[in-house]
Amino acid sequence: MKKELLNKVLDNLYEGVYIIDINRKILYWNKSAEDITGYRAKEVIGKSCKDNILKHVDKDGKELCLGDCPMVEAMKTRKKVTGKVYLHHKHGYRLLIKVTGIPIIEKKGEVKGVIELFNPIISSLKNDEQDLLKLALKDALTKLYTRKGFEFIYPLRNREMMILNYKTGILFVDIDDFKKINDSFGHNER
Repeated sequence: MKKELLNKVLDNLYEGVYIIDINRKILYWNKSAEDITGYRAKEVIGKSCKDNILKHVDKDGKELCLGDCPMVEAMKTRKKVTGKVYLHHKHGYRLLIKVTGIPIIEKKGEVKGVIELFNPIISSLKNDEQDLLKLALKDALTKLYTRKGFEFIYPLRNREMMILNYKTGILFVDIDDFKKINDSFGHNER
């Protein structure tokens, strides 16, 4: 009963959550972790984060999963660790996230693993990073999200709206022969 209740709580958090044991084997992966990373629980549970699935890197490009990542630091120091890292989304782009690693310590004082909470950092990006993100996720002409942009932003915003209990909707528009319109009006004159 306790495990079911814990899973229910973790599955309804806005933050991505995963739990690793002392060997860095992934034991748990919540719904928000799926939404943020693109990886389903069945793709990662049982694998080691040392397999470099998310390819965490720091601001200097140093690979963290292959060495001492913040979660290893949390296990070693037996203290909560926070930081900003980049993860590699399943669809191929890098995403800046805030991570918090909390060591799991048994009553006897033995460290059994770490629980990591993480969420994307979008609003604190520098102007050039925001511009790159816009180029990657938005159409230059319409300023609307591309399919990749929608696949990235929708799960995050949908989860946010569910938490806030807001009503939302999606408008999907398909314009016949849009290529003709785009060819005629969508390009700047040279």
